[in-house]
Amino acid sequence: MKTALGIVFCFFWISVFADNNQNSTKVGDIKVELSKSSTVTVDSGDEMLSPEILVQYTISGFVYHQGSPLVPFSGVTVTCSNGVSVVTNNLGEWAILVDRLWSGTITPYYCGYYSFTPASKSYSNVTTNKPGQTFTGEPSVNFTIQG
Repeated sequence: MKTALGIVFCFFWISVFADNNQNSTKVGDIKVELSKSSTVTVDSGDEMLSPEILVQYTISGFVYHQGSPLVPFSGVTVTCSNGVSVVTNNLGEWAILVDRLWSGTITPYYCGYYSFTPASKSYSNVTTNKPGQTFTGEPSVNFTIQG
């Protein structure tokens, strides 16, 4: 069984996979070795390269309509300050990838007539996945229909 251990960026992307008893892989003339301390060594034969490791984490959760019981809120745009936006599905679920050590905010939005609690969530130096991030929305404008 192969397990993804990381992605190395040199002048191109290399996906690094290792079997249970294998701690290196070779792509063309480049050998990539992984240590238990998560150090990556890239040897192209002529020189040692200093790769940049891309590590991303998932911030995910749900958006619900306010009330009891909680009802999933689909169609809400959840925007991250890194420029990524997603729309909740029919279960109110959303997920956004952020880079390691990312800091910023995530904010829900729905057609301008809803307010959310909390209005946004702030994150600082993300180093783990952040599941279970919940927002609750309710209409912020009451309409009266007369006739």
